[in-house]
Amino acid sequence: MKKILYIIGVVLAMQSCVTKTYKTPELDFKADSLYRALEIKVDTTVNTGQIHWREFFTDTILKRHIDTVLAKNYDFKISIKNIEKAYASLQMSRAAFFPTLNSGTASVGFETSELTQSQFKGNLMLSATWEIDIWGKLLSAKRADIAKLQASEDGLQALQTQLVSQTAAAYYQLITFDTEIGIIEETIDVRTQYLDTMRLMKQAGRVNEVAVQQARAQLEDVRAALPQMELAALQVENAMSFLMGKTPHTIKRTDKLDFLDSKVMTDIGVPAQLLAFRPDVRAAEKNYRSAFEMYNVSRAAMYPSLSISAQGLMNNVWNAHFFALNALASLTQPIWNGRRLRTQKIVADLTAQQSAYEFQKTVLNAGQEVSNAIASQVKTRTIASAQERQLDAYQKAYDYSFQLFINGYATYLDVLTAETGVYSTQMKLLNTYYDNISARIELYRALGGGVEPTPLAMLDMKIPEDKTAIRKAKKAERKAAKEAKQK
Repeated sequence: MKKILYIIGVVLAMQSCVTKTYKTPELDFKADSLYRALEIKVDTTVNTGQIHWREFFTDTILKRHIDTVLAKNYDFKISIKNIEKAYASLQMSRAAFFPTLNSGTASVGFETSELTQSQFKGNLMLSATWEIDIWGKLLSAKRADIAKLQASEDGLQALQTQLVSQTAAAYYQLITFDTEIGIIEETIDVRTQYLDTMRLMKQAGRVNEVAVQQARAQLEDVRAALPQMELAALQVENAMSFLMGKTPHTIKRTDKLDFLDSKVMTDIGVPAQLLAFRPDVRAAEKNYRSAFEMYNVSRAAMYPSLSISAQGLMNNVWNAHFFALNALASLTQPIWNGRRLRTQKIVADLTAQQSAYEFQKTVLNAGQEVSNAIASQVKTRTIASAQERQLDAYQKAYDYSFQLFINGYATYLDVLTAETGVYSTQMKLLNTYYDNISARIELYRALGGGVEPTPLAMLDMKIPEDKTAIRKAKKAERKAAKEAKQK
């Protein structure tokens, strides 16, 4: 027994040579350069992404829709099942630290004699095996499953941010379509009146049939746009119904775009916060952690494994009177496995390298999304200002040209050109308004906004705390506070 303990002590001292200590993968670029501010003043003291979506969105109807999506969406339910599967795997890896116990029977039969009746005879055999985790293989497997479970939770939160932003974007798209349909209906009335005017003026000899047909063509053009817009709105309603896990139905909404703001949203915090706050970035790092630990498992599998086994035999199960127990320790070393263990190690190493690249790609993509959303906000606001001035000019040109045409000082083409300009600019302006709202929603999502605590409490699950992520989050907060004081 002393020899066995001595062997265990020596091998444990060598464990650090087998498994590697985890470190967060280094970035090939500077995290502080992730954002592209486009010569605007960015507030790094406040991160809009940390505002709860109930405060970020003010429309009460939209809030109810988001609640329904988070409760009924099938992708969300599927992700919860993925967490349950990951949790089951973790439970199995935890159980690997405990001995396995098996039972069986041997020498079963009947015994008879002249003096006694037949008696049932049987032996109960018990066997137990306990693998000593001398190289950290079991511990690394457990850490891999913990990281996989945490990645599943972060993936669920990433899905939450996506669902919140998709619901809000679709909701405001519907309101935009409603407003555009209203403009189309008003334009139909205007062009109908204009066609009637052309017919009367043709009877008076002021214009010819060309003017009448031009007015009619313009009217039919806008009439054709109405069912197209109604179809687009219907499709968005169906998409929202799908998000809600319901059959297609009419989506209730308000009648105005109330999400426009007088200033560009630039409260984006420092770029390094993306590493701690964006759930998809956290999930990418957890996936790397899982792959890293599985590489440790593959390395440890190439070294000797130490197992303690025990067997016991109980004679005559029904009249037990003897129990024998044998225990021994065995140290086994894999010698030839058809290159299986070596190949597993190479594949695990390559998988870990791929996961490290995926992590960097996810971080880089997060910075790109924030930069694009900021740029979209700035540029769409500039575009909207120009289109507002353009609409004002076209409206005045239409009013003037129509009066001049009635009095014989302008042609019908002048009126048509001005009226067409009013209609097309109104539609373009509304789309620009929506693009600006969409950019605000996208920036909120890109900063990690829309995350809610996952419903793991309902599943009676407890995920081990990721101390590394906690330390990183606190470090990012301290860095942000320090930079704010310096400014």
